[in-house]
Amino acid sequence: MATNRDFFAPVMPALTEAEVAHRLHRATAHPHLAAQLATAVFTAASTTRLATAHVHDLARDASAITLHDD
Repeated sequence: MATNRDFFAPVMPALTEAEVAHRLHRATAHPHLAAQLATAVFTAASTTRLATAHVHDLARDASAITLHDD
């Protein structure tokens, strides 16, 4: 787990989260790209690292994602 490795996702105020979501929605035409960018923002993971994730790596409630090393 990320917390076992002393990694904690950045904490953002709700207003900042809403602003990020709004900007992604307005500036990104493709929903997959928007999802990747949003995940990168909230996990601080690089897009290269996010490319290792698969659909089955996402928790059913979308509260967690498993990333793999290259």
